[in-house]
Amino acid sequence: MLEYKINIIDYNKGCFMIGRTEELTQLNNLCELSESSLMVIHGRRRIGKTYLVDFMFEEHRKDCMFFGFSGAYEVNSKTQIKNFIEAVYDWFKIEPSKEIADWTDAFNFLKRTIDAEVTHKEHMGKVSLFLMKFLG
Repeated sequence: MLEYKINIIDYNKGCFMIGRTEELTQLNNLCELSESSLMVIHGRRRIGKTYLVDFMFEEHRKDCMFFGFSGAYEVNSKTQIKNFIEAVYDWFKIEPSKEIADWTDAFNFLKRTIDAEVTHKEHMGKVSLFLMKFLG
């Protein structure tokens, strides 16, 4: 006999998650580690990877500083970088002080932006980054 485990998590904010208890537990355990770490979430399109991460960090782990970015489907690197910088601005309201020429510049800008935000808010918790690449 097959057993089906379905869980509903409701935080009274209109958000709910059905069934993803194991994935939420893994993300939560990652937040509890004292050292930096990397988690790769992979799977086919349209199965809720982005929703899972958004739910975890925007609704469940408000103690984490969270930045999320999802790349656009089938666009060139220059456009992806421009969209990335816009996403940094949308989250942190900070403009780059110099031209961003490539991904190294873009990630250095993100690092400096997060460092400034951590210092400004005296943030002592985790900093979580979620970057999603769309494969064509």
